[in-house]
Order: sequence, then structure tokens, then C-alpha cells
Amino acid sequence: MFGMQTIAEFDDADPTAAQFAQLVCENRPAVFRRLPHHKIPTAAERETVLAAVGDLAEVKVAVTPNGFADAIVDGVFCLPLESKMPLSEFYDLIDRENSDESPQSVHYIQSQNNNMRDGGDFINLFEHIPPDVPFATAALGAQPDAVNFWCGTRHATTSFHKDHYENLYKVLAGSKTFHLISPSESWALEERSWETSQYVRRGAFGDSNEWGAAPVYIDPQTFETHVAETRTDEFELCKRGYTRMTTRWASLDPSQTTRNSDHVSIFNSRVGAASGSLSTVLTVTLMAGDMLYLPALWSHKVEQGRGITVAINYWYDMKFGTPVFLMHQLLRGIAADAGFMERDEEIGDADEEF
Repeated sequence: MFGMQTIAEFDDADPTAAQFAQLVCENRPAVFRRLPHHKIPTAAERETVLAAVGDLAEVKVAVTPNGFADAIVDGVFCLPLESKMPLSEFYDLIDRENSDESPQSVHYIQSQNNNMRDGGDFINLFEHIPPDVPFATAALGAQPDAVNFWCGTRHATTSFHKDHYENLYKVLAGSKTFHLISPSESWALEERSWETSQYVRRGAFGDSNEWGAAPVYIDPQTFETHVAETRTDEFELCKRGYTRMTTRWASLDPSQTTRNSDHVSIFNSRVGAASGSLSTVLTVTLMAGDMLYLPALWSHKVEQGRGITVAINYWYDMKFGTPVFLMHQLLRGIAADAGFMERDEEIGDADEEF
């Protein structure tokens, strides 16, 4: 199976480029625990972030009624509401939410769009972190495609999904728990195309705690999207040739913290695990200073511990056409034939060198 179903641990030294290249070849996750000589970047400090970015600088913030977005909710894939607000206001909000067991809304910064470079909201913070992960850059022969900043509380949860990137994820403050499923078993997560909606506030001024979900429509020619908050919006968008947007996503959550225990038995019956066993779901918690190598194609769900969590991640492009990718696609094709998931569209360039 991919990744040997274990997580490698490095507690006394960083891996060499050759050791990391071996991990990539094996598609095996690894944790690099904080070492005495490792210094946590100053980007972990709120004062540094506010000074670098600007306390009145407007940043993109995800907002949901329950911290659960980019997930299947009531039969649709639901996106978070995205709001621009001063950075100082964001910190005030998460401070209040952190002390509340059941906040009426959950705010977090989660954009995975290279938000620390190329004109992103946190580009002025980039000088306060290492620009790359040296052993990964040496092993992969390339700089990161993207570097991202994340900040939020325990109330935000990321549902199971996979990325076509080699991901180096470092926690700067707080903690994060990752639930991991290897590419040899992620086909069992019921991945299909779901109609897409977005959380909206129903109040007259857009700041109410009365939440709903509005359908998202897309122009099939330009890929421009619009949220249809009313029936009139839907009618007008359809007249202009827009269609309901769909998103490929997994709907099962067989982790220890699942909201639906039936998902565990369904997943385990598909992958042949013993009834009630969670042996195929690997779980690891990162504390401040720890870093996770999350290989491309591994499905993962992410949760935070108490307090304010700050993290950065480095995305390195994966190689399509490798044995790992080809076996992953073969298994997904078999799973689609069995009705466990929707068949994939073509991904990647068949002529790419590897």
C-alpha cells in the first residue's frame, strides 16, 4: 500500500535531501518534531503580523455559522462566506470565538492561493518566515509553487480532501490534528460531483446571525461564478447561460471525530478493515514548531486544538505519471466501476516528463 500505512518520525535532525526524496518516492507521510535549534518564525506572533501586514489592512476571511465549510452539508457542497475586513477586527473576532464554546459564527483565514507571495494578503509577512523548506527544495529540484498563511480556532474544521501537491505544513502557534487516509484507500470516501452552494447571512445588512445557503452558478465559458441569493437572481443567471456549479468532493468521514458513525462502518467494509476498526485512518497532532510532510494524493481532515492556531504551508508541485499516481488512478477507476465513486476526468499531462 502507498505510504506503508505509517508516519515516519524525525526527532533529532532534519532529513537529508536524499532521505526526503525517499519519503516522496514511498509517498509516506512524515513528522518533523520541533528541535532545540529550530526557531519558530516571528510570523507566529500577532504583533509581528499586525506590524507587517497592517492592523487596518483588509484581508480575506472565511466565515461560517459552525466552522464547517468546504464540505458536504445537507446534500450540497457548501463554501464559506468570504468577507474582507481589517486584520485587527479579525483578531478581535477570533479572540471572542476562542472563549466561546458555541459561537454564532466562526471566522478563519484559510485561502490556499499563495497568500504570502504574488500580491497576496500576507505578502509583507513573507520575510518573517523561511522562503522554502531547504531539504524539500533540494530533493524536488524546485521552489514551492505556493506559500500560505492559516489562522483560526478549534471551531474550524477542514473535511476530507486531497491535493495534487507535496505539502510541507508547519504549525507556528497552537496545534493541529491531521486525520490521514492513503491513496490506496481514499477511493472509498464516496467522492462525487455535488451541487455547490455558499453560506450567506440573511440579515438586512449582511451581518445577521441568521444563516442560509445560496446556490452558486457558473458561466461555462468564462468560469465566472455568482451566488444566487434570490429566485430572481437564479432566473437572471439562467437567462444569461449560467449553470449550477458542481464540485468534486468526498462525503464520508471515517475519522475518530466523525459526525456520523455510520461512515466508519461503510468505509471499513469497503476497504476490508475489521468492523469498527480505524486502523486505516492515521492520526497525528502537530504542536508549535512541528512540521508534517503530507504527500500528494493523501486525503486529510484537519482540526485545531484550543487557543489560536497559526500555521504556514509550502506547496511543491507533484509529478504526474509516476507509479504512485498511475496506481492511484487505476484504483479509482476500479472503484468507479464498482459504484463507490464518480469516474475521474483526465488529470495532468500524459506527455509530462517524470
